[in-house]
Formats: sequence, C-alpha cells, structure tokens
Amino acid sequence: MTCMRKYFVYDGRTTREEYWGFIIVKYGIMLLYFGISKVFFSAMDESLMLSEQSRRIFGSVYMIIFIGFYVLTLLPGISAQVRRLHDSNKSGAWWFIQMIPYLGLAVMFILLIIPGTDGENRYGSDPYYEEEIQEASVE
Repeated sequence: MTCMRKYFVYDGRTTREEYWGFIIVKYGIMLLYFGISKVFFSAMDESLMLSEQSRRIFGSVYMIIFIGFYVLTLLPGISAQVRRLHDSNKSGAWWFIQMIPYLGLAVMFILLIIPGTDGENRYGSDPYYEEEIQEASVE
C-alpha cells in the first residue's frame, strides 16, 4: 500500500484510487477484526465459562490490538487526506474543516471524492500523468 509507505509524506498529490483503496483496506480489516473477535469471544464465553477476570484480560488484549492498528494507520490516513486535498489544489489546512460537526465531514467527503486538477498544480505534477509515464517506461 502506497499510503503506508508515505507515512510522513504531506507534500505532493494522491489519486482517488490510492486514497480510497487505503480506506477500504483499512476499514475492511477493522470490520473483519470485529467480526472474527465477536465470533471468537461468543464461542469462547459459551464453551470455556471464563471468569470475569479472564474476560477482562481478553477484552484488554482485544482493545490493545485494535488501538495499535488504529494508531498505526492514523498518520498515513491523515497524510493521504492532505495529499488528496493537494490533488484538488487545496491547502492541507482544509483538513481541519472536518472538525466542524456534521457539515465539516460532508465538505471533507466531497473534497476527497472530486477529481483532482488536470496537469501540474502548486502541489506537484498530476499523479495520473506520473503513472502513465511509469507504465510507458516499463513497456
């Protein structure tokens, strides 16, 4: 995943495919983790008759793994959003608009789904054009 390799890269531009691919994989893993853990904890609770202390320990381990994954993917997600904003020729400061309840998230969602500017903008060259050059050089 390109977004994970660009952990601290806040300059340049990101394609919609790169950004939304990262988001789908991230939340897909989280949903899968929730589903598997729900089945695991239900089966374990019914078959093993665990004590309250054991349930707390398993719950704590579960949360530590989840929080660790979330923290591990937090900065790449923010940097990908900033680069996605750059693709639309918007400053990374627009990232803070999502702090406005309801309206901010809607505006941010729209900014993340609209196509980027064609060609070079103040944040760099067009990522689609760069992909075409790389594909042509491989052939």
